[in-house]
Amino acid sequence: SSGINAEYGDPAKYAEFYKEFGRFLRIGLVSTESQTEKEDLAKLLRFESSKEEPGVMISLDSYMERQSEDEKSIYYMSAPSRDIALQSPYLESLQQNNIEVLLSYNKEDDVVLFK
Repeated sequence: SSGINAEYGDPAKYAEFYKEFGRFLRIGLVSTESQTEKEDLAKLLRFESSKEEPGVMISLDSYMERQSEDEKSIYYMSAPSRDIALQSPYLESLQQNNIEVLLSYNKEDDVVLFK
């Protein structure tokens, strides 16, 4: 399978697809007025996580499934690199409370995650 369905059949192919087209997914999410389209596109986004190895990307759905029941927010850290993000005192306090944080190295993601 190819395109957006590759995620379910072959994670490596989806990672390739995402690396090439992820920017367009983010632009589509920000520019559409349709809530349904926003939700559909959000399912396709991928982010590194404070609880994963460098380079391992997870979906927002995976992130939310792993949250504790009392967690209602999506935590993310925007930084130029993983190393800089991991040195942040804000991230340190969240990690001390065992809260997973999505890591973003892309200025567009700030707008996407806010939407």
